[in-house]
Amino acid sequence: MEWQQIFDEYQIRPNYVEQISDKVYKLITNTQNYCLKFSALTKDQLGHWYAVYRYISESHVLGFVPLILTKENSPYYLIDDQVIMVSPWIESYRGDRPSDEWIASFHGLGKLHGSTLQNIEVNYSQDQLTEISQYFENDRKRKKEELLQYIRYFESKRFMAPFELQACMHYRDLEWTMQMMDKWQYIYMDLLKDNQSRKVVLCHGNMKPSHYTLLNDNAYFLNWEYARMDFPSRDLSAYLNSLFTYHDCDMKKINEGLSIYFQYIRFHDIDKCELIFELLDPDPYLSLLTEYVNSTESDEIRRSIQLEKKYRQLLFSNQLEQLLYPQLEVNKEEV
Repeated sequence: MEWQQIFDEYQIRPNYVEQISDKVYKLITNTQNYCLKFSALTKDQLGHWYAVYRYISESHVLGFVPLILTKENSPYYLIDDQVIMVSPWIESYRGDRPSDEWIASFHGLGKLHGSTLQNIEVNYSQDQLTEISQYFENDRKRKKEELLQYIRYFESKRFMAPFELQACMHYRDLEWTMQMMDKWQYIYMDLLKDNQSRKVVLCHGNMKPSHYTLLNDNAYFLNWEYARMDFPSRDLSAYLNSLFTYHDCDMKKINEGLSIYFQYIRFHDIDKCELIFELLDPDPYLSLLTEYVNSTESDEIRRSIQLEKKYRQLLFSNQLEQLLYPQLEVNKEEV
């Protein structure tokens, strides 16, 4: 790698280069520090990313850490088929961080989504509604049969490995999760018949705690290569799932954070349905079972940790479902 070529392109003269990770480097200069990242974007993805970058710049969307331009006024530099991006290095000291980071992050995400909100007109035909309903039915059947197939396979063994025993102990809760999905899908299908618009916002695309920093109660988003216009539930579910991997996740704080987020962008019943679909989807869990059965490698501890994290995400998602379900407008109308 020709480091000097990169430094010349950005007109930066670092005194020291500190490697933070495989793809991130801290460039230390006399006046300012910079973050140099080897992006995971490919050349084929640059066109879409650049369109999003132009939208962020021209619409003056706040919250994203800005990119340093090259001497050719480009927000990225391409060398040896690698995409390089440079931004100011934001140092986050403990004294700068709020006492409750979750609340500040929900504020930041709400501001981002609320400031870029667009309502897209939709009109589903009866054939389209039938197709969606059939997809839900087939998907439910596939997931239930797949889960039951694995559990029967594990239970057929005289002695089960720890991972297999772990999956069997999870079965009852996984089955309950799928029942809750059924309930929300029925509600969703009724809502689609009357709903004439959908919310679309600028999503970060890979929202998790390590991809933002907090300074003076404000959130600044990092690593936004996969930013795109999408349903707000995509970002929200990704962020919640990252929080749900922790065993001590506080659902009271999560509920408080969501209340703050919903002040920036109101979630109607159909939006809440899509959020629940993202959170209660058992496919990531089932993928781990598939990987285990098909693998010849012996890595029991790693697989058990991964399975427990996915299981924990589903457990906390079920708790959130119980909080959101009574808030649905369709339930209030029935009363």
